[in-house]
Amino acid sequence: KNGRPYEQNVRRDVFSLHRKKQKTKNIIFRIMENNWLTIESKKGEIFLTECSKEAFGGIVIPQGVSIIKEKAFQHCQGITSVIMPDSVKTIGTAAFRGCRALKTIQISNNITEIGSQLFRDCVNLSEIVLPNHIVNIGNFAFLNCEGLKSIIIPGKVRFIGFNSFSGTSLTSITIPKSVTFIEEGAFCNCQTT
Repeated sequence: KNGRPYEQNVRRDVFSLHRKKQKTKNIIFRIMENNWLTIESKKGEIFLTECSKEAFGGIVIPQGVSIIKEKAFQHCQGITSVIMPDSVKTIGTAAFRGCRALKTIQISNNITEIGSQLFRDCVNLSEIVLPNHIVNIGNFAFLNCEGLKSIIIPGKVRFIGFNSFSGTSLTSITIPKSVTFIEEGAFCNCQTT
């Protein structure tokens, strides 16, 4: 009412809730696992807009979420792993920046870009598999991910951004022939132990 989003606590799959006819244009779902995730439905898209700073342990993003908004998980210091469904098609800038305890993440196979600052300062990130459809790795994407020791760049990547892997611990990297441009400082200050 009065243009305010309708808010509802849910335990079911977000996608099944989204399919029901709603009279309001904007709906906010708060996922019941400690109310950590805020998910909104707008104009046929389901957005994950925010993760509570109190979140800890593993996070499973519900099937049906198509967009993770910029800074949605930024500085969530307690999360250690994230599983992302293939329904996710877009991840906003700095969405996981500063998640210092994050060790592993499973990215949607439908992502085509690792955006700017996406995992910046995720100092414990050590395990990530980039989806085959990635074409760009943005500026500062993995800056200061000190736990990252190896990565395989998928065969469709064309661009690797400024300082994208600076400050990591990379000892092994595979760069495909598809890469046509590597920005300045992309691999500078890679510390090895």
